[in-house]
Amino acid sequence: MNESKFLKLNLKDLAKSAIIAGLTVVVTGFITILSAITDATGQLPTLEDFCKLLISGLIAGAIYLLKNLLSNENNEFLKG
Repeated sequence: MNESKFLKLNLKDLAKSAIIAGLTVVVTGFITILSAITDATGQLPTLEDFCKLLISGLIAGAIYLLKNLLSNENNEFLKG
């Protein structure tokens, strides 16, 4: 396998983290827009709502990187 070693990251980890972050923003944004449209007020999300979406995407990507950082090349968590 071409997995990163314990306490190390590679470019593949960073790319997958970016994909996770992007998908989180897209999916939660889609859900937010759908719920706003079906809401009684019918107001679309504000800029503040979109900032929260971006923050949630960054957190999801950071958590993915942290998980990979603390896993070894056999995907065993916290086993160096």
